Amino acid sequence: MQQLVSRFPVAESRTVLRASNIAATFAVGVAFCILALGCIVITRYDGPIATIWIPNAVVAAFLLHTAQDRQNPLLLIGMFAGSAGANTLAEFPTHHAFLFALANVIEIAIAVRLTRHWCGGRPKMDELDHLARFILAGGIIASASSGWCCQTNRNLSPIGARYPFPELVQAMRFCHSASAAERAVL
Repeated sequence: MQQLVSRFPVAESRTVLRASNIAATFAVGVAFCILALGCIVITRYDGPIATIWIPNAVVAAFLLHTAQDRQNPLLLIGMFAGSAGANTLAEFPTHHAFLFALANVIEIAIAVRLTRHWCGGRPKMDELDHLARFILAGGIIASASSGWCCQTNRNLSPIGARYPFPELVQAMRFCHSASAAERAVL
């Protein structure tokens, strides 16, 4: 029995491990890894992370348009694996690679779910109120949440080295943004 939640069908537990879902998860992971590695290699320069981050924006747009994450919850695992793989290939330490991968998945999941919730299903980006809701969900709330995820490790945080209480500024820092597809390092 399929339920309709926000006009999109939700996968049942017995249909999640179908071959097509596993293949789609693998494809999303590989695509995310290629996009992420390209962004890291091209825009990293001498800094620790990429200055332009396109994969989250591409995946968020794909999920908002197709709702594949409702039919295939394994896609988040593929995104995590692709992100961790790209960060590992870019020679990040393993714990940093997994922390950034977790931040990417958190940001995408929050941006997509909040946008869908606030827009009543698939958002219509040509309507100003839907666009504003997406910017709020993806550009502010999801980015702050993923930035907080990155900031929990004081060794990664440039703020933690300068301020004794980095928790006070964590919500204001944007690690990367789904709506603007860029990262900013303070």
